[in-house]
Amino acid sequence: MAEAGRAAPDGGIVFVVGTQRSGSTLLRLMLDHHPRISCAHEFDYGVARVGPQGDLPPAKELHAYLEGNASFRRSGFEIDRALSPRALLDDLLHQGNPGRPWTAMTVHRHIDRLPQLWPQARFIHLLRDPRDVARSWVQIGWAGNAWAGAAGWEEAEAEWDRVCAVVPAEQRVEIHYEALLEAPSETLTAVCSLLSESYDAAMLSYPETSAYPAPDPSLAFQWRRKAQDREVQQVEARLGDRLPARGYTASGLPARAPGAFGRTWLEWQHRLGRLRFRTRRYGVGVVVADAVARRIGATGLAARTRQRIFEADQAFVR
Repeated sequence: MAEAGRAAPDGGIVFVVGTQRSGSTLLRLMLDHHPRISCAHEFDYGVARVGPQGDLPPAKELHAYLEGNASFRRSGFEIDRALSPRALLDDLLHQGNPGRPWTAMTVHRHIDRLPQLWPQARFIHLLRDPRDVARSWVQIGWAGNAWAGAAGWEEAEAEWDRVCAVVPAEQRVEIHYEALLEAPSETLTAVCSLLSESYDAAMLSYPETSAYPAPDPSLAFQWRRKAQDREVQQVEARLGDRLPARGYTASGLPARAPGAFGRTWLEWQHRLGRLRFRTRRYGVGVVVADAVARRIGATGLAARTRQRIFEADQAFVR
């Protein structure tokens, strides 16, 4: 069994898991305003190089990956090269904790690897309507259409199923983003109960110290007002029974599952959409240099293009 993560005496480790664009930043802010919970940053970089059985890469390889990872660089955390890879991940988990009993981090990818390293951790699964998630992925440039935008949601939910197969029910809770907006105190009470903690009204004071406004129910189910029918149909066709299984009702629009040609077109549309977005944000030169560096393995060029991409992305981080 993998070595358990380091924990505070009367607390422990908590992972907020779910696809990107599910409202995890909002929940992170709420958790971090609880006097006994620290929720500092995203922690995808902590498991990106962890194998399916909890195996870790050599220290030098892990250090190089972290140094080139934009999310890790934004965290301001430091790499203690005297630590083993396993001990280093524990250390990174706690670097942002100012001394509170619970250390929480957000993870969007490879969430099924977390129990391999931290079997005693608690898990908060945050769900958002995939029709809104897909639209958000398209808007932010991660997907070229709603069909591709639903893929991240689909992958995260498959990984969550694998987490549920090995993590006891008493160590996990599932909440919906829409409930967090419509009934925040009740939803946060359920989250706190997972940790045997009491809900604290300070959890809703985050607008005083961030750019995020108070919970707004009008931000739930935006696809009903803003999505085109074809976007909704693409998501529902891709996800099928997963939609009602996660508590979301189908739109009632006619089902339009794409055939082989349709799926090929959607894939090309996705790739072209991402390319247009990257070109607008980073410039043609950076996009071409990044592609060349990846193809030929030019580490120096790759480092320079990553730096320029990182600097461009910083303007959009809040």
